[in-house]
Amino acid sequence: MVAGHEGGNLTHGTRYLIKNAPAFFRNLMGDDVEANSIEGESFYAQRIAPIFEAKCVQCHGSEKQKGKYRLDQAILAAQTASGKIVIKPGAPLESELIRRVTLPRSHEEVMPPDGKLLLTSDEIMTLVEWIYKGALIDK
Repeated sequence: MVAGHEGGNLTHGTRYLIKNAPAFFRNLMGDDVEANSIEGESFYAQRIAPIFEAKCVQCHGSEKQKGKYRLDQAILAAQTASGKIVIKPGAPLESELIRRVTLPRSHEEVMPPDGKLLLTSDEIMTLVEWIYKGALIDK
């Protein structure tokens, strides 16, 4: 009887575990991935900016800068106006941005705060992937 991982390989092919994984994970697994571009467009412009616009800019934009932090301009996203590092390129798990968006809803430092829509797991993984690949803001 064939079961488990070998059975999956037999029925779905050897790439079935990674073919739909985030690009940074596929890259870790040795898959040849161009993670920072989407059909010639900037990964930031296509995938990251829309997340920030939908979930963050209302409080961290040109009109409001809660925590002295802005996400409406890519160049300002790496740190707060007071110099606190928020995004550490190449190290998503050491980045304050990822820490804040993955805190439990009940935590006082969770972002977005109460009353706002939390980031989806796909949005969080997209941010993790972007930071892991260097938090590039253009191609």
